[in-house]
Amino acid sequence: LESRGGGGKEVEKSPPPLPSLKEIRKFAVPCFAVWVAAPMLSLVDTATVGLSAGPGEGPIQLGALGPATTFLDGAAYLFAFLNVATTNLYATAAAKAAQNNEDAKAAGDAVVRTAAKISLLCGIGLTVLLLSKAPALLALYIGHDATSEASKAIL
Repeated sequence: LESRGGGGKEVEKSPPPLPSLKEIRKFAVPCFAVWVAAPMLSLVDTATVGLSAGPGEGPIQLGALGPATTFLDGAAYLFAFLNVATTNLYATAAAKAAQNNEDAKAAGDAVVRTAAKISLLCGIGLTVLLLSKAPALLALYIGHDATSEASKAIL
């Protein structure tokens, strides 16, 4: 038994119940999908470029796709903190709302709205950066001598 808040009210502390397999699956499947989506989309991009390339152009276009995929996948992982922060803030808001007998959904929705705005701003900023600095980034990645007009056009 433990007294909380100095009010003399005694509350028995017990650990939370273990999650069921259904609850674990409900959490794990979307998390797995988030981490598998980027590599799968890269595979789709590679297959599409490889199959749609004209005769003799396939190796050049696939070679240019490698750096582009690396930059975009790396950029996506750069903002992985948004996922972690949103999850923690959502859980905190829901717990506080439940503790104060408020609407947990409204508190969680406010966190999601803020996270969506931040994600949109980060996405726009990243797009502007990648589009404006593509030739310089490509030259850093594969070297100035190897940078060709064809690979710049793909990026």
